[in-house]
Amino acid sequence: MMTRAHKAGWVAICGFGLAAAGCDIELGESTLGDLGEVEFSYTSGCFFGCSLDRPLLPGTVGRISVSDAGDAAGVLASCAESGIATASVVRSCVCERGGDGWAEGAPVEPDEACEQGFDKRCDNVIELAAHAPGDATLELHQPSDGELIDRVTVLVRQPNSAWLENDGVSLPAGSPLLLRVGQSDGVRVLMEDRDGRQLLVTGGVTWTISDPQIAGFPQWLGDPAHELVTDHIVSIEGLAAGDAAISIRAGDFELASPLRVVP
Repeated sequence: MMTRAHKAGWVAICGFGLAAAGCDIELGESTLGDLGEVEFSYTSGCFFGCSLDRPLLPGTVGRISVSDAGDAAGVLASCAESGIATASVVRSCVCERGGDGWAEGAPVEPDEACEQGFDKRCDNVIELAAHAPGDATLELHQPSDGELIDRVTVLVRQPNSAWLENDGVSLPAGSPLLLRVGQSDGVRVLMEDRDGRQLLVTGGVTWTISDPQIAGFPQWLGDPAHELVTDHIVSIEGLAAGDAAISIRAGDFELASPLRVVP
């Protein structure tokens, strides 16, 4: 696969939220299809686009943006290796207008017309569901005659190793995550396959705290939860002084890490 950076620049601002979500990974990259017609870029699980040489975690769904011919109406997406991954096209459109220092827009259905004075812009996103480890060929075809537009290889891999990061700092194996009572911290898990490639984790991760009296996952409503199924990033709140353990499960892979809450 050929990988190249998007020509559009990206803003090099990394606040706490972006840092916790992985602002240190490669940003603004895409993968050029085998026929050189379409650029493919993961938009879920990374900021500003990631190339397709990042493997997906089985049981998750990656969202892939496409350029040029891949954005045409009616484009069909498929993977021959359906046991490894399957693909579908989601088309979204917006009516927009703007001027000097102002802009406005609203989403519309693909077959819906815009009001006078608005321009309609539509984009395709490929939703790639990862089912089992392996390589799959993602193909885009014309809707009229089935002609191949472009194709690209996508990777699905099981994690081989994993570790936790707290505020962008990796926790050494066996070292506890330290929290104070009443403190909430952003924590993320990073996973690599056996070849040392960092996995793109968009969901399918079960986080569990062994003692819900010691710490929990803050909720918008109600008490903190002791178990959460989400992606690679969570917020953990210290509830009472003591020791507990964090368990992170993804398929058959599990990582356990100690947790300590101090007054």
